[in-house]
Formats: sequence, C-alpha cells, structure tokens
Amino acid sequence: MVNDPAYDIDPFWGLSEDFTIDEAAALIVGMDPAYVDRCEGDTNFERNYPGLRPTRAALVNAINAKKLRATLRYDAEERSREEIEDIFEQAYGGYGYYAHKDSLENIAYEIAAFPNWRASTVAIDDLREWLSRKRWRSAFFFPDIAESTAPASVPDYLDTNNRRYAPKLAAAVLAWQAVTDAGKRSPKAALTKWLTDHAEDFGLSANGIEEAAKVANWDTIGGPPRS
Repeated sequence: MVNDPAYDIDPFWGLSEDFTIDEAAALIVGMDPAYVDRCEGDTNFERNYPGLRPTRAALVNAINAKKLRATLRYDAEERSREEIEDIFEQAYGGYGYYAHKDSLENIAYEIAAFPNWRASTVAIDDLREWLSRKRWRSAFFFPDIAESTAPASVPDYLDTNNRRYAPKLAAAVLAWQAVTDAGKRSPKAALTKWLTDHAEDFGLSANGIEEAAKVANWDTIGGPPRS
C-alpha cells in the first residue's frame, strides 16, 4: 500500500454501528471517511482515488434494488396526490385555487419524497452481510480475514484499496476468468452477459461493458462458436 494519509483510517470509526453511504463507500475502498469528506473537492481527487464512485453507485443500486437494507431519510415528506391537492387548495382557496391549478404538477414534484443519500444510513451488520454475499474483501469490515490473508494473494489490479485500481480493468480480468466456456454463445456475447450481470459491482455503463468485453474477448476473429 502506498504511504498515503487517505488510507490511514482512524480506529474510532470502529465504534460506529451505522454509516452514511459516503462513509461506507470510503471504508469499503479502505479510505478514511473524514479525509474523503475534507479533500474530495481537490483537483484530480477522483482520478487519484477511482474506487469511490463505483462503490457508492453499487451501494445506492443495491439499496434501490432492496438487496441491501438501509434507513432512508428524505428531504421532503411523501404525500399522496389527494393530500397535495388539499394543501394546494388550502394555500390558494376559492378562485385562487383554480387560477393556479395548472401549476399543481410542479408543486407535486417539489413535495414528492426523494432519498437523501448523504443522510441515509446502513447498519454495519447489513454491510457485512452484503459484502459477504458478493465475496468482496474489505479490511475494515472483516479485519480478521484481512489479517489472515497475505497482501500478495490479491493482484494489484484487482485490489480495490490500490490507488490505481481501475474498475473497468478489474471487470475485464474477472470476466475473462469467469467465462471459461462460452457454450452456444460467442465468447464476446458470453463475456458481455457476465459483465452485464455484474455491472453494478464495478459501476459499468453500457459503453463500459462493451469496452471491457472487447478487452476480455479471446476470439477476435469472430464467426460462429466452435463445436
């Protein structure tokens, strides 16, 4: 590990039972959340620490898909359409209500609830369970496993704690390792399917999936699958 203060996690974070999405992402990557919060706006920060964005995206996507439990907090209280109309009528009453009714759609958007991802939290046990299902190594959340595993057991290009970790490269390598037999598909199609199924793990877009599949594809000649 490079001697970088970003990776010097304050041990007092171990007292926490719940973490915000930003804090959880930083700790999974192996960075101190306070350092990230203080320095994230610096020039080249995202380029120097590329693992944060895909990790945050994976957490949010898992929560939205109900694969990771979370305590969601909102910036606005969720209201039904009827409640919104009542509020609107009370505000404008009588003629004023009908004069402004065309604006009701905009009011509805302002009142509708939307998760505040900076305030929402995830319990440490739920994070550990989610990471375990994904077989994802994280020294902070699994210190015993981390201590018993030699650093050399994980190549640099697959180590999410490495400051030069590139999600697209890691995805291409893992796809190549996973797809040993393309079956009736072409190798590229089989690789694309694997990458699509695991896209949220690496924060891959459709274009990212296509590029990773090209890198991992061993059959660049093409044609029908060989029997």
